[in-house]
Amino acid sequence: MTVDAIRLRRARRSIYGPPALAVAGAVLAAAGFFGLATRDTGRSPAPAALVPPVTVHAAQSFILVDAQGRLSPGDPADRAGAVHAIVPRGATVVGAAVSPDRGHWLVTRDGQVIGVATRSLGQHKVPPRASPFVGIAASATGGYWLAQADGHVYAFGVRQRGDLSRTRHAIVVDIAATPDGGYWLAMSDGTVKGFATSEKAPALRRPLAHIVGIAASRVRGYWLASADGHVYPFAGASSRGDVGRLKLRAPVVDIASSPNGGYWLATGDGHVFAFGTPDNVTRAVAPGRIVAVLPA
Repeated sequence: MTVDAIRLRRARRSIYGPPALAVAGAVLAAAGFFGLATRDTGRSPAPAALVPPVTVHAAQSFILVDAQGRLSPGDPADRAGAVHAIVPRGATVVGAAVSPDRGHWLVTRDGQVIGVATRSLGQHKVPPRASPFVGIAASATGGYWLAQADGHVYAFGVRQRGDLSRTRHAIVVDIAATPDGGYWLAMSDGTVKGFATSEKAPALRRPLAHIVGIAASRVRGYWLASADGHVYPFAGASSRGDVGRLKLRAPVVDIASSPNGGYWLATGDGHVFAFGTPDNVTRAVAPGRIVAVLPA
């Protein structure tokens, strides 16, 4: 090859080389941006969460859930932290639980379970005239139990420990997991039945209003909450106070235990009352009807 030919080739490289590389790089970058370029890892991708987790700041310690599936942090100013779960049309959320991986499970009146920043393990859809579902309890080892108003309990990812389906006139209002791997079923008249637990479950005689929720103490025992704001401790749980003497604008709908040994009471219009925990009385961000309060 002559000297002139070599010089001509070098000149062409200096002119066309950088632009060609730039175009190739742009194409690859665009492919990656639009999802065209993928990497084969040999494994199926993990299922994505239905909705992102709720953003909770250090000063916030609870989350409110409404009937439409909105989850709101305790701070009313933190509107950006609220998320809306994908609830099927016509379904109504009736209960919620914290999953072992710090996500949330929501259960609807007809037994559908929606995972928020976690996976749903199963559901039990019932016919329209069947007894409605009233609550969900998460096991510390994974999985959850669903409870119906007629006393049936369905297990997903965990063992079924028994239920009250053969008991006449049982009106179950809530279910709570026990620290030793079982659960309690609470009825509207204050009766509590334990399954696969060594903790005793004495009955509440003649509550001033019907019972709406049960929460397990982090140490031992449990609390029952009535619609008028009274809280009844049992089996070693300590009383922290209640709002039974206040005139509430809306009835209490749920009670949840806090990590420091106290509990929260939530009303249907979004007010939360804290006992044995440093939170102040607050108001929900979610505009819908509140059905559950959960630890953040």
